Amino acid sequence: MSNQGKQSEENEQKASKELSPEELPQVEAFQDEFTRQFLDSTKEVKPGFYLFRSGTNGYTMLFPENAQLSDEFYGIHKKSFEKIDIGAPFGENISYYVNIWYFETHPNSYQSDLSNLQSRVKYEGEFEEISLPDKQIYYAKREKKFENTNLVDYFFFSYIKAKNSKQAIQFIFNIGCDDENKPCQLDVNEAEQLAKMLMESITFIPAKEESDNS
Repeated sequence: MSNQGKQSEENEQKASKELSPEELPQVEAFQDEFTRQFLDSTKEVKPGFYLFRSGTNGYTMLFPENAQLSDEFYGIHKKSFEKIDIGAPFGENISYYVNIWYFETHPNSYQSDLSNLQSRVKYEGEFEEISLPDKQIYYAKREKKFENTNLVDYFFFSYIKAKNSKQAIQFIFNIGCDDENKPCQLDVNEAEQLAKMLMESITFIPAKEESDNS
């Protein structure tokens, strides 16, 4: 990479912290002061998505341009645990929410980690295993019907375990119509594709000492 290219990249990485809201991309992710602290660059990774970097620096993932991170529900403990909540619209009268827990785990504890996720989402079924070069994903979905309404919420969730480190994530994607009295046409397949794309975009960043020992 040329010196000019390196300088351009460094400027983009500093942008979310140094540029004013007027100079930043005119999308919800950058216009929200708390959210933009976690975005690596003003350059799109792919159309409509930027690069999110965990406050622990434990992982990165794709972040939708129209999404925002909740300041109220954010939590972090050193480099070993972090929880985030993301919210975004998904068409007229439809919203989705993503809850992510990042934590350090142990090689033989995936079953207890999986059981914990099942308890959180009230799911007793099986998980589909998706093996990627750097991580293993245990994926499932369920729906929740609300009594005395026409509303249905859909949940797409996974336990994601790094293959070369002690890092893991519980990922819960919840989508549904906001108001049953208003028109709502939810494409469930499209929502599931988005959920799985976000899950699969997660890239773990092992701590230096782990990298040195691997």
